[in-house]
Amino acid sequence: MSAVAKALHLRHPELATEATNGEESQPAQANSPLIRCGNELVAVMSMPAPIPQDPGLWARAARTWPESEAVATDHQGHIIVSLLGKSERPLVAARLTTAVIGALIATVPECCGVVWAGRVARAADLWLETSRWSLAPYPDYSLPIAVELVASGRVQDVY
Repeated sequence: MSAVAKALHLRHPELATEATNGEESQPAQANSPLIRCGNELVAVMSMPAPIPQDPGLWARAARTWPESEAVATDHQGHIIVSLLGKSERPLVAARLTTAVIGALIATVPECCGVVWAGRVARAADLWLETSRWSLAPYPDYSLPIAVELVASGRVQDVY
């Protein structure tokens, strides 16, 4: 997680970032599942199984990512990324989570795709590139991804 936090800081130097164990009185642990992003905590949890199959998800994804169904069939595990707590500002939560997922993909190049709340699937390379702009001020951030993400939910799977 410390490598993901470092990648996040390199990609978004304006964001105060650190791997943390969630307890202020103890030092951060490299294997902690939490990353502090400004005043928010983002959980990153490894799941040693494929995401549940949803033919509708892959049919929608194939419109912009023709290889999606083949990639979905071959993956062996996934990572869940979620902002902890209830955010009063869904766009802020989506932008932070998008940034963390981009840093995760930059750190773990074996990632092949991102599924957002079981409704939206995108190729990892597309996510890696567009997530660079997730914290940019309006109008420079990736509006199409932000709209999809806010509309679909908060829990994400990276596989």
